[in-house]
Amino acid sequence: MLINAEEINSILFEAGTDVTNRGKKYFEQDRVKVADFNFVSENNYVAKAYVEGTYIYEVEIRKTNGVLTYKCECPSSSKKDTPCKHVVAMVFDMYINESSYVNYVKKSESADIDDNVVENKSYKDKINEQRENNGLMAYYENLELSRNIDKESVNIETILYLTNDMEKELEVSFKIGKDRMYILRDLYKFSEDMQKENINKYGKELEFKHSIESFTKDSQPLAKLIVSKALEYNEFSKLGTYHFTLNKRYKTNFKLKYSLLDEIFELLKGKKIAIEGYDYEKAFGMVTLEDSDPSFDIDIEDMQEKGLNVISNSEKYYVFEGQEYSYVLYKDKLHRCSNEFKVKVLPLIEKLSKDPEGKITISTGSATSFCEYVIPALKTSTNLEIDEKILEKYKAEKLGTKIFLDIDNKGNIVAEVKFCYGSEEFNPFDKDLKVSCNRNIIEEARAKELFKMYNFVINFKKHIIYLSNEEDIYTFLTEGIDKFMEKFEVLITDKLKNKQIITQKSFNMGVRIENNFLEIDFNELGLDENELKDIFKRYKLRKKYYRLKNGSFINIDSEGIGTLVNLAKTLNISEKDIVNGNVEIPRYRALYIDNLAKNTNSNLTINLDNDFRETVKNIKDIDDTKFEEPEELKGILRSYQKTGFSWLKTLEKYGFGGILADDMGLGKTIQIIALLLDEKKRTGKTSIVVCPSSLYINWEKEINRFSNNIKTLIVSGSAEQRAELIKNISDYDVIITSYDLLKRDIERYSNFNFKYVIADEAQYIKNNNTKNAKALKELRSEVRFALTGTPIENSLAELWSIFDFIMPGYLYSYKKFKDEFETVIIKENDTATMQRLQKLVAPFVLRRIKKEVLKELPDKTEQIMYSKMDEEQQKLYNSYLALAKVKMKQEIASNGFEKSKFKILSLITRLRQICCHPKLFLEDYNGESAKLNQCLEIIEGAIAAKHKILLFSGFTSMFDIITKELEKRGIEYSILTGQTKVDTRIEMVDEFNKDDNIKVFLISLKAGGTGLNLTGADMVIHFDPWWNLSAQNQATDRAYRIGQRNNVQVFKLISENSIEEKIQKLQDKKQDLTDSVIKSGETFISQMSKEELLGLFD
Repeated sequence: MLINAEEINSILFEAGTDVTNRGKKYFEQDRVKVADFNFVSENNYVAKAYVEGTYIYEVEIRKTNGVLTYKCECPSSSKKDTPCKHVVAMVFDMYINESSYVNYVKKSESADIDDNVVENKSYKDKINEQRENNGLMAYYENLELSRNIDKESVNIETILYLTNDMEKELEVSFKIGKDRMYILRDLYKFSEDMQKENINKYGKELEFKHSIESFTKDSQPLAKLIVSKALEYNEFSKLGTYHFTLNKRYKTNFKLKYSLLDEIFELLKGKKIAIEGYDYEKAFGMVTLEDSDPSFDIDIEDMQEKGLNVISNSEKYYVFEGQEYSYVLYKDKLHRCSNEFKVKVLPLIEKLSKDPEGKITISTGSATSFCEYVIPALKTSTNLEIDEKILEKYKAEKLGTKIFLDIDNKGNIVAEVKFCYGSEEFNPFDKDLKVSCNRNIIEEARAKELFKMYNFVINFKKHIIYLSNEEDIYTFLTEGIDKFMEKFEVLITDKLKNKQIITQKSFNMGVRIENNFLEIDFNELGLDENELKDIFKRYKLRKKYYRLKNGSFINIDSEGIGTLVNLAKTLNISEKDIVNGNVEIPRYRALYIDNLAKNTNSNLTINLDNDFRETVKNIKDIDDTKFEEPEELKGILRSYQKTGFSWLKTLEKYGFGGILADDMGLGKTIQIIALLLDEKKRTGKTSIVVCPSSLYINWEKEINRFSNNIKTLIVSGSAEQRAELIKNISDYDVIITSYDLLKRDIERYSNFNFKYVIADEAQYIKNNNTKNAKALKELRSEVRFALTGTPIENSLAELWSIFDFIMPGYLYSYKKFKDEFETVIIKENDTATMQRLQKLVAPFVLRRIKKEVLKELPDKTEQIMYSKMDEEQQKLYNSYLALAKVKMKQEIASNGFEKSKFKILSLITRLRQICCHPKLFLEDYNGESAKLNQCLEIIEGAIAAKHKILLFSGFTSMFDIITKELEKRGIEYSILTGQTKVDTRIEMVDEFNKDDNIKVFLISLKAGGTGLNLTGADMVIHFDPWWNLSAQNQATDRAYRIGQRNNVQVFKLISENSIEEKIQKLQDKKQDLTDSVIKSGETFISQMSKEELLGLFD
């Protein structure tokens, strides 16, 4: 089969529904003609066909080693990378009419192929020539026709129409013409003519081409408006919207509503236009569109006990609403009203306009408010006539409000309210209320609104308002009562006064060191166990208060309660433990408690005893003079390395473990060697270093470089050889083994107790469930240290795993850590929890970065270099991307997202390989790689400028392609991959650093990311982006480290508009994931969310 269902689905998916339908229609109309077919196999062929549309275009579909690509010579294909309708038509033809292509091959075998090509080319040329001729003739026909058309500009006139419906509405229609005007009877036909620039005729005298240039300058905006509104209303009509049903009338008229009224007014503002309908044309015939408020004649009559009559003495007027403005049609003007008029006067005017007599009555009860608030507005905006005696009669008296607050037997707050006007007082919640004063209804409403704001409920039977909800009571007592006292006269009973006091609870706790533990004394808290449990529970639910048994409130939103809750949570202390009084916790919590005591401004007082203070001072104030550096390293250790040695010794003194997390290249190894040398001098106990297999020779060399006294033993070889070596480990000072060998030999170490266990490149144990991590944690020792430049590469769980090694239990069980820290920080972005974690880990992590401590280190500049794939590479990439999308969706549909990750990774890998060079999986690919060409240009320029280069890639097979190009250019190089033997790696490194003839060192990212010192290079090229940003940074730091004297340039090569660019963006996004705990970051596919992973294929 030339093209299978999966491939056609991929192309159709990429093309989209609209293009697919059009291409399918071309196929069904038999518009595809085979032009050429070069067949090798079903996975390798080139097919060409002519597809007839407006013109005939040649389409090519090529399959190379099973990968389908396509191209078309139409203008659409040159502007976008997705399949055009011509490609879709040919795909359908190849899928359904495969025999015509096979027969074409057979025909070609018995005839001259060139004749067939010429025949089909002449067919194409003939049809295209015919179409061009037809187009040319049409041009001259239109040109001739347009010569006979009058060139005078066309006018558009506007006519307003006032409907005769129950609710008067405005409509607009148009006339068109020059000397004689014709009604536009179909606005939608006019719009279509304008879009297509049709030549159309109106009556006997008007014929013109419907282009915007055909209209007068004043009429052009109206023509554009008619076209846009016709298009808009036509879409509404398809949805069945009532207002835009295209019956005969509404083909001639547009309803003047919403934005159209605003737009028409703006275009015709200040002009006189015709008006028809509802006898309006008889009275006026023309109206002026005026940007002003109308002036009305309003009378106010006092009807005594019946209230006030408001009478409009003006002629009939009509109110209309636009989208932004309100309009009044009054006499011979259409007014666009100001916002002030709209707000203050128009509601009354609109009400009057709907009354047949133009009159409304204001009741006696509302007359005072009307005179107080409405009359002033009418005075400024209308011709108002009112007797001043009326205003005096209904003048509002000043409102005073009294509130009587009490608390009932159920603990509810009850309030009796009195509105006071002079000597007259009344309860506003009495339904049978009768008053004689002029009430200020607006002020009364404002008072009631305040009651409502604090959730008071009305009891009409008892004529009171009350609060029963506990939270409402607390809010009222803390906030509302002050507001009430500002606005009202408030009287409070003694019973409520006793209950309203909000207690700012003070807490005291003492901390001292006892029997190598920390003992915390909670005896002065003054709360029983149940109250403490309830307080903690309500605080976790983010409640603001706790109500004690006596009815008083404790403000648990205060910092003191929060500090106490967080302390209990962090130290894993239960409420029962706190109530019991004294709690013992591990000594390593001292620094956390000290930090808490010094940085809290709460009403929780923490009393620390002298022994505690002395211990903390010794740990925090690291004094380099307290621990003398080993004789062998005097004059060698840098200042910050001496501090690191003292820090390690201080932690050891108190039995704590730690993470030495210095930036890559700052000499973590030599700081540990200082520790080992000191131990050799003091007790001579055996320690063990566990590291990646590529580094144990490096460890041995580094130790021997600084001391001949330390006896080292590398545990390697066969199982039998290692067993023999382990039997004698007590004869050595330092044992060196790899993570891989340790997990095989762990039982043989079970009876030995080391002084130190040193975990180098501790990211190897970041996953607590791996055999590496489990084996390392089984080793017995007095103290444990971890070395890593990236203690958090991807998730906080990795930090927990390393702490579980250095101080088991310090960060609790993983379940507790996940529930209380990881989930809350990552998913909820909880800053307070992040700060708690910072305080916990900070004392046991020493992290320095190069810029802070190596002022003499030269600069490092990083630059992303983008390359644009050439046409063939891009087409191949696009084709495989479309196929990958289809396969990915099928895989997820069949197996679900989680089980599909491996398949998705393989699809991503293919796309990454195409970005690097399609030859990585297509042996017959003869095209170029834009990235390779860019890389070679950088290398050649660098060598000319006397630079030496480290080139990293995640694909070792890429080195085969690169080395061929280097050999062509006579450039010497070295290669280090995972296949390179461990014992030869150091020799290769030394050779590269010393031999100026070796210009390029090609290193696989995984093999060369750690433990190598390559300061002979001053340029780093990352040929392809790797998921693990930390691995890339470690690779870069093979050159950018102590000993480097030159500025280091780092180039990251990225294929533009590809999956590599998306990987780079994900790296940028994830880099700061855990910076607020310890600076580092990465992205790895196993940790990516579904949205991030699927987004790579967008």
